[in-house]
Amino acid sequence: GCDEAKDSPAFRRRGTPRAADAVQVAEKVSSVSKYALELRAAAGRFSAAARAPSTRRAYATDLLTYVTWCAAHGFVPLPAAPGTLALYFAARAETGLSPSKLQRELAAI
Repeated sequence: GCDEAKDSPAFRRRGTPRAADAVQVAEKVSSVSKYALELRAAAGRFSAAARAPSTRRAYATDLLTYVTWCAAHGFVPLPAAPGTLALYFAARAETGLSPSKLQRELAAI
């Protein structure tokens, strides 16, 4: 990345990179960004394939329940703060939900 530009002859000679050096560095960063986007898309496909459609629907419902609870009680839902999660799960446990249901909700969040 940037260290490569500093190693170029132009940088060593004048102390600043030439425009061509800057373009080369920008192209490398751009290709890394494209690669990161491709990886993100692949991760999304993998994640979708790793869970059954019914599980994904249940997770979506669980997440909506959490976000709705946060909104009703004045909490920011994401990123989920440990204190917020503790209060949410205490409230959910008081409703009589099973431990496995609470674990699924935590996985969804």
